[in-house]
Amino acid sequence: MTFDKTESLIRDAITDQAARAVDPEAVLRELRRGSGARRGSRQAVLVFAAAAVVIAVVSAVVVPGLVRSDRPPAGTPDIAAAMADQTILVLGRDEFGYTDVVMLTRLTATGLTAISIPRDVFVDIPGHGPGRVNIAYARGRWAAEQRGQDAAASTKAGVETAMATVRSLAGVPIDHYAVIDMAAVPTMVDAVGGVEVCLRAATSDRYSGADFNAGRQTLSGAQALAFVRQRRSLPNGDLDRVKRQQAFFTALTAKVVAKGDLSAMVGVVRDHVVTDLDLVDLAQRASERTVRMGVIPVDGQIETPAVSALGVTGDKVRSYVGGMFNGPDQTGGGGTQDPPCVD
Repeated sequence: MTFDKTESLIRDAITDQAARAVDPEAVLRELRRGSGARRGSRQAVLVFAAAAVVIAVVSAVVVPGLVRSDRPPAGTPDIAAAMADQTILVLGRDEFGYTDVVMLTRLTATGLTAISIPRDVFVDIPGHGPGRVNIAYARGRWAAEQRGQDAAASTKAGVETAMATVRSLAGVPIDHYAVIDMAAVPTMVDAVGGVEVCLRAATSDRYSGADFNAGRQTLSGAQALAFVRQRRSLPNGDLDRVKRQQAFFTALTAKVVAKGDLSAMVGVVRDHVVTDLDLVDLAQRASERTVRMGVIPVDGQIETPAVSALGVTGDKVRSYVGGMFNGPDQTGGGGTQDPPCVD
């Protein structure tokens, strides 16, 4: 897919306009409330630890060897030991190349820590100037395409730009990456026979294609994609979309595990995941470790001539990341449960 700069600018303008309808204080309250460590079942751990990557991670656990990889060939000595104490940047990209899921994950011998970075956080993108964090990958990739680089090289350039951006923001080195296409969602959902979600109220949105009744319902693949993408017509915009994604991926994980026969997903996972690490090994070992979850602290909504975004203070972010990555592990536990009702 070729990244079109004009189309991306139009999309940004529409997104910015929609964002202005969101109550920033409600968003900030929820972000602060969710910034501490959380505990949950091992299946929930995989969902949060991988975020959008669940469509690859969960499948890879059950159907090994499906993920396209840029990692070194087999035979590297002591792979498990080499993967200890690694920091991994997880990106969930849409069809425009925007990374609407940005998660910094730290895997150690005893635990896994996953820190979400809200997509609207305003950052400096090395070599490309200021902008929201979700455009860093797209800018790096577009610049490479303009230089005539092929798809693989352009993707790598986008990843490197995103890694440099998050590295500067968080103040920690990043060892590996995993990039997931959200376009895989419909096929994954259809392969497991649909996924159940619950809505507090009926909603519709012509931009995402969402048209849902209130209550529990089973979504088809196309409906699921609309469900996780909708943010217009929701009380708190992008914040409610994040909650939807968490509820959806939790339900998808349970369905994937229950299904057992995942042969239909082999091609989907292979075609929609790019990483330089062994994602199968990551998922398997993550399920055996204690987990902590968090969201970086944000200061408030800011307005610039070009964009509406969330402001952050570098020292606060770096202090938070350092504390989360170096703090004590939390124990997990619990079982599965029905997906919660969301807006």
